[in-house]
Amino acid sequence: MISAVVSAATSRAGLAAIGLVAGFLYGHHVAGRGATVRDLRSEVATLRIDLAIAKGAAEIVAVETADLDRLQAELRGKNDAYAADLAKRPDDRCRLTGADVRRVHGNR
Repeated sequence: MISAVVSAATSRAGLAAIGLVAGFLYGHHVAGRGATVRDLRSEVATLRIDLAIAKGAAEIVAVETADLDRLQAELRGKNDAYAADLAKRPDDRCRLTGADVRRVHGNR
């Protein structure tokens, strides 16, 4: 029985069959690797797009933060000036007038 298998495997038809099976398996392996490479390239491209979006968002946040810091400093200056004006008034009972209310509303 073993000699029959060896004889079949070493015959031309047997070698051709072994070559065909080995070629099929190798081709299947290469095709699987190619699919994996394509999937990884697609994932890398997606991640690059996500990174570009994140960088753009970070730039927007930096600009908005700077604008808000500037606005906060401006409003703090207005409020400090207003508090200093109130402190200079001689009457301690009620220092607020209609003009004060309009001024506070204008600081928004």
